[in-house]
Amino acid sequence: MALCSYDRLEDKIKTFSTFGDTGRGGITRFSLSPEALAARAEFKKRMEAIGATVVTDDMANMYATIPGSENLPAIVSGSHLDSVRQG
Repeated sequence: MALCSYDRLEDKIKTFSTFGDTGRGGITRFSLSPEALAARAEFKKRMEAIGATVVTDDMANMYATIPGSENLPAIVSGSHLDSVRQG
């Protein structure tokens, strides 16, 4: 599987932009709103599809872990799925 695919990236952007689409060129996806929960569910589905284990802590932070093939330190990256009004 290729690490970066234009088609997958375009699909991801288009899909996530539907969660909270305001119809005015932006999104409103407040933390833990129905729109944010839909985005979180999509994130989890996509991560599990590539073999990641997804856990959520008591503060609603999501962690997706993909096991490595070598005994090396972990690589960490972060982002968020919520937005400001009309973000």
